[in-house]
Amino acid sequence: MKKQDVFRLFGVASFLLFAGFLLCGNVFAQNEISHIDTAIKYMSQGYYDQAISELNKALQINPNSEEAYFRRGTAYREKGIATKDVTFTDQAISDYGKALSLGPTQPHKSAMYIGIANGYHDKGDLDSAISNYNNAISADQSNELAFESRGLMYLKKGNLDQAIYDYTKAIGLKPGNANLYTSRASAYLQKGGTSDGQALSDFSSAIRLDPGQGFAYYGRSLIYYSKKQYKDALNDANKAKELGFNVPNDFLDELKKVLGSDK
Repeated sequence: MKKQDVFRLFGVASFLLFAGFLLCGNVFAQNEISHIDTAIKYMSQGYYDQAISELNKALQINPNSEEAYFRRGTAYREKGIATKDVTFTDQAISDYGKALSLGPTQPHKSAMYIGIANGYHDKGDLDSAISNYNNAISADQSNELAFESRGLMYLKKGNLDQAIYDYTKAIGLKPGNANLYTSRASAYLQKGGTSDGQALSDFSSAIRLDPGQGFAYYGRSLIYYSKKQYKDALNDANKAKELGFNVPNDFLDELKKVLGSDK
């Protein structure tokens, strides 16, 4: 056999070997994606154990799968909420941390900090939650969810001014979200005094954006009551009840008594 024929055969063999590696790599990648896709379907149906099992398989194929760790963290978190078992919540925080350690790019990095923060929130550790929401915001200043979630933590801690600031930032990023107006209105309502006017405006904005917001009608009825606009208060309270919100009967009775009505 001539020397050039040997080199030709060696070249063909090398090409086939390389192609084989590529094919195997593609098969592994496809299998990883297949397991993740199956896990997503299980998650949507509330089958958390099955989802976790599929994500375990994905991680066996690719131990550095940022998405698999992130989604498994979400599955563990949902399971922790469903079972009220913080062991799963701790596992969720761990998985989000592993995903974060793999050096995700934006906007994934911010989402992973939110995942960790949500886990701490579930455990009742509001300060650790706020710290991680801070990280999420530092990673992505346009993440409306991070501002909204941090606002909720401050609202729970009674830091109303900071909550209002965060909800205002979130509204600036997503002005069509009715829930943001309802949340900011709640903070204004808790402040009381001159803030009632701002709460009234926010509840009205929430109703305009989403007429099905029962709590917004109830919140606005409370403000109308404080302003002695009893007819408006009763109308909103009845609307809230019609939408399924649990309006206290004592409040309805008081309004009817003031108005001298049996409606």
